Amino acid sequence: MDCYKIYDSEKFTLVDDFLAVRDHESQHIVFANYKNSKLMAAFILDQISTMLIKGREEQAVKFLSIMEENGLLDRKNSSTLHMLANNTLPTSRIRTYLSCVLVRENLRTGEPLVAALCALKLLAHDAAIDPSTLTALIQSLSVNTPNRKTYHAYTICKLLKTFKNYDVDEQVKIDAVQSMLGGPVVPYFANVCFDEMMEQKENMTHPSFLRLAAQIIDANLENGNTLRCVQLWKQMYKRDPSFAEKYMVLFSKIIDKLADHEHERAMELADKYFPAEIRKDPQAIDSLLSLYGQNSKLVSKFEQLTHELKSPLLRSTLSVLFAAFLFQSNEVAAERILQAIFSTKNGLTPDDFKTIIKRLLRQQKIKQSVTMCESTDFSVAKGGYVGTIEFLLTHPPQSLHSACDIKPQQLDKLKHDFFALAVRKFKLLERDDPALTNLTVSIFKYLSGHISNKASRKLYIVFLSTYVALKPYFAFQLYQMPKEFNDLVHIDKSNRLTCLTIILNRAIGEKDRTTIEWALAELVAMGLLEGEIEVNYLTPEVAAILNDK
Repeated sequence: MDCYKIYDSEKFTLVDDFLAVRDHESQHIVFANYKNSKLMAAFILDQISTMLIKGREEQAVKFLSIMEENGLLDRKNSSTLHMLANNTLPTSRIRTYLSCVLVRENLRTGEPLVAALCALKLLAHDAAIDPSTLTALIQSLSVNTPNRKTYHAYTICKLLKTFKNYDVDEQVKIDAVQSMLGGPVVPYFANVCFDEMMEQKENMTHPSFLRLAAQIIDANLENGNTLRCVQLWKQMYKRDPSFAEKYMVLFSKIIDKLADHEHERAMELADKYFPAEIRKDPQAIDSLLSLYGQNSKLVSKFEQLTHELKSPLLRSTLSVLFAAFLFQSNEVAAERILQAIFSTKNGLTPDDFKTIIKRLLRQQKIKQSVTMCESTDFSVAKGGYVGTIEFLLTHPPQSLHSACDIKPQQLDKLKHDFFALAVRKFKLLERDDPALTNLTVSIFKYLSGHISNKASRKLYIVFLSTYVALKPYFAFQLYQMPKEFNDLVHIDKSNRLTCLTIILNRAIGEKDRTTIEWALAELVAMGLLEGEIEVNYLTPEVAAILNDK
């Protein structure tokens, strides 16, 4: 490092000293370190780059030739140097060849980030690499390196944007974007690169490109970024309607995710961006039946789909029909479906149980719901536990009507006992179990909607603290919840955006400028694109609040 500082502050380089002295002992030491030390190799290559930047191509070639004589360069770079020594070329061509040698050498040392920095620095001084070297650089950065994933993703985006006029093979770009997926937050860099590929009108009907689009939609969906999913699905469907047929399972996942809280978007997607002729396909029909069947305005569409069903029905379809008929208060049809469910090999599924509990709670049959949860295997009942906990949190004794199956004065004890049981049960689950992430969302809804949005924001901050060595602690007991809920709350990529949106929406309703600004900053930190935030979150109402001094 001291050596680097010395040469960085002077007008000459290590290469100058080396060429001037040509001491064999020093040469042996330098080249031995070049072989064995990535840091030394990077320093020497940087010194050669500095010579090239200063327009001293002849000295750069001379030093690289000495390296080649000592067996430090690979065959391709050796061939390039021999060609330069035996041909008279324009300076611009020489600079390009030397740039490629330096970048390839950096790659050979196993430092693609250093190689990329070298390429960008040389380009800024009219020494650009060629397309094949750029391709090799991007491919090297695309190799899976979990601890450097974000750095590599950023660098690939930077290279593709800087060298956008270069003819890089489409599959290389696709592989590069695929390497950016799978992180713990919204795939920001994959979204950026994919949008640029769309703008450049790449071969968007190629199977590899369609597969990449589906993977990006799915990655955003897993991170709760449903708005981005809807946007991309629409874009792909407009460009190639067969996309919907190829990825019906993905379509169903999107509809299922949207159905509860973004029903209008789900309806638009189903009605305008999915071919009518394949709606009865087994891969799509369950999601559509659920969407139409649990909306009182869409019963006719639900009935139309049910008339197209053919026996024998899939087990999953029975569950969807059961939930729909209960929602429609069609007790006769629901009972008939329930009997069919009980006659199947495995009986009730977790979704069936959750549907039953939801129906009971709507009728304020609280005691019956609790009893059913307690008497049912927890692997089946855990979704029902979540629904019951949310109901008990959001319904104080004074909200119960006369048909409720428990007296108001008995509610507190029932709640205390049930919460204690739930804590014991939920502690046995894996941390990423959907029941825990769903319970966490329910707690955020309760805090923001019934207690204080500031409390909800504090909970969010506490459980996303960077001080991971400290166990998160939130004073749940102040808000009618047991302190043991600290062991149950789990915020991950699947529910983080949902929790944040709950806080943001409440802040908008309260015109809380400070919390809105904080939430928007969190959206940026999560990796949402600036354009997405402007379109989907910076509504005129929000803008008015932010501009109100």
